[in-house]
Amino acid sequence: MGRLMRVRDEQGNAYEYTYDVSNQMTGLSHSRKTGGIRTAYTYDRDGRELKSRCTSAFARTTQYDELGRVTARIWN
Repeated sequence: MGRLMRVRDEQGNAYEYTYDVSNQMTGLSHSRKTGGIRTAYTYDRDGRELKSRCTSAFARTTQYDELGRVTARIWN
């Protein structure tokens, strides 16, 4: 489908992307020699990002108004 699945940069860091059936990115894994990070994404039925959650313990929730405009981004 032409989606980016894996990348390795010149420092040896590896990035792996996962997608849902709507081609929205649902995950990003970043592996490096000192450890790795995984971020997961969830979306509403209109395809807008609702939440991203990282293994380093942070999460971001995005809220929208009735016109689909971002009204808040909450980090916790």
